[in-house]
Amino acid sequence: MEYDALKHIECIYSLLTSDVLDHLKVGVVVLDGDLKVKWANHFLIHDLCGRNDPVVGMDLCQILSLVSGSGGSSGYSNVTGQLCKGEKIFLHIPPKKGAVHRWLEHRLSPIKSDIYNEGWVGYFYDITGQVKYNDPVAFFEKQELISFDTSLCERSECYPLSPSASIKKYTDLLLDGEVNEERISAIEAIQANSEKLNGLVLSATMYVSKTEFKFKTFFEKATGPMIILDLDGKIWEINQVACDRLGYSYFELLGMDNSIIFDDASIMETLDVLNNSENIHSLLLESCCNTRDGKYIPVELNCRLIDYEEKPVVLITSRDLSERKRIEHLSRVNEELKCLHDTKDVFVDILSHDLMNLAGIIKGYSELLSNKIDDPVMERSVRLISKSNIKMIDLIESSSKYAKLESIEDIDFKMIDIISILKTVIEDLEPYSCKKSVDVSLVFKGECHAYANPMVDTVFVNYLSNAIKYSPEGSKVELDVAEFGDHWKVMVRDDGIGVLDADKPFLFERFTRFNSDHIKGTGLGLAIVKRIAELHKGQVGVDDNPDGKGCAFWVTLKKFG
Repeated sequence: MEYDALKHIECIYSLLTSDVLDHLKVGVVVLDGDLKVKWANHFLIHDLCGRNDPVVGMDLCQILSLVSGSGGSSGYSNVTGQLCKGEKIFLHIPPKKGAVHRWLEHRLSPIKSDIYNEGWVGYFYDITGQVKYNDPVAFFEKQELISFDTSLCERSECYPLSPSASIKKYTDLLLDGEVNEERISAIEAIQANSEKLNGLVLSATMYVSKTEFKFKTFFEKATGPMIILDLDGKIWEINQVACDRLGYSYFELLGMDNSIIFDDASIMETLDVLNNSENIHSLLLESCCNTRDGKYIPVELNCRLIDYEEKPVVLITSRDLSERKRIEHLSRVNEELKCLHDTKDVFVDILSHDLMNLAGIIKGYSELLSNKIDDPVMERSVRLISKSNIKMIDLIESSSKYAKLESIEDIDFKMIDIISILKTVIEDLEPYSCKKSVDVSLVFKGECHAYANPMVDTVFVNYLSNAIKYSPEGSKVELDVAEFGDHWKVMVRDDGIGVLDADKPFLFERFTRFNSDHIKGTGLGLAIVKRIAELHKGQVGVDDNPDGKGCAFWVTLKKFG
């Protein structure tokens, strides 16, 4: 019987690849140019397809149908072109006989060898752990690196042979028995192709161990969001950081159009520029990401054209610009506020100047009329006009002073003699206190130096004038100073009508007056006091007079030295 050398070579190929690939927990299939099965490993046939008989001769659609358990191959005809372009698909395997749900990733790689001419090697990776634990990095780190020289060469305990040892074993078998020229020729052909065969096995296994593992590890361990788009704008890969930021799962985004994340047409324009330009390989642009819950994240995108799995794609790294945008917004708001403050100051100056001019005219004519009117009714009317005009002048001056204090942020400090200022204030208000027969005295004896600005005299003038105003005739007002840690506490105590506890928290707000039914005023005096204290990093307040009726207003000022 004539010996067929080609059949022997195919036999040796089948046995050798079985030795190397059958033990893998990865489904491997060799397809011809028409996507017909020429060979499949044990894991694919028995574990994934669930068959005991060969699958040689089946087309790829039938294999996909068997693996997924869908029962029909027609549904997979539309993905073969996708696979031949280098894209990957995902298969869901429903549970069988108490087993759990499983997920597989499938892709094809082109091959060309002396045995099969042009064809494909297909891989089925079990990625159930990646889906289940939602932690691709941890999943890939747990997998053992596939080594061609060790584990791949161990088919079973019976035949732990390397490819070279396998070739020697099977060629020795061929030499048993009658030796003829055709048999020797077949052996020589096998040995001549052994290195090429080893290369084929290496490409079928190191693809899993080297390229895929290294890329996945780098991609998933990146601290920032990373996305790979194909030139059609589809999401080719996306790392877990990006999934977490966007609120989607890995498989929800994979294969989707980039518009699910970006609503900016500049993304597609960028892809076109990178693909069609010979000199531009990367671009930087600002865009906005849409999260699943409807939030918008301003981002800076670094887009770079790369080759991945022999296909041009665009790798996008993202940087969150939310904080920078917030700072820019605050900067603009601050500039606007500064302009408003400047405008307010100009407006207050103009308003104060014009109103004071009008008030001055009213004052002049009312004084002139009061000297020339003999009619008591007319004289009373002119007196009311003059009195109201004096109140208006006081309001204009107080409002102007408060507005200017509000716009001040920093003031100059120096050593101030508080006692000297208090004595001056008492002396300046003496005509007013004498008119009401109010006895004003300074209780504190000694020196009192504060680190302050001379404007603090406004605080004491306001406190003392209010104390005289609200005190009955013949009463007394005391000014005193006490140590308050590293501050002085200056107090003005009176025997007046006092302040209700409910009113105390609001006394230092603008246009707030206590006992307004009996005493008239602008309501700005204590607001000015509070602002001056704030500029001195001090505090203000009011307590009941510990010596009897009335109250005690106080302010704290930092000690000098």
